[in-house]
Amino acid sequence: MYLTANFNSRQYIQTLAVTALIYALAGNISLWLAVPPGYATPVFPPAGIAMGLMILTRGRILPGVFLGSFALNFWGSLDLILAKGILLPFLVSTGLGLGASAQAYFSYYLRPAYMLMSLKFFFKDMFNG
Repeated sequence: MYLTANFNSRQYIQTLAVTALIYALAGNISLWLAVPPGYATPVFPPAGIAMGLMILTRGRILPGVFLGSFALNFWGSLDLILAKGILLPFLVSTGLGLGASAQAYFSYYLRPAYMLMSLKFFFKDMFNG
């Protein structure tokens, strides 16, 4: 079942807001797993959540992924804002939001090709030895 049937603008904005909130909260929780002293995590569940929501909405929640990633990264750079001003964290958060959106977009649209390739190798290995 897809969530795209008869969206009006209010439902669409609510869906984007919920997507952004889920992405940012899941990202904040996963940052607790960050390897010290940095900002990198071994697993990042919001990427999978974005992929699942992209499938459910047929790609319509891409702005919500951007907003959630932007909010997560902007919130994470509050100490940098206090030290260096707002421009650099804004630009970095925008770039990371665009990267998260590109990841969700390409993973959604490349999914059918990957699934067919996986099935091909599965049956090839199953029947050839």
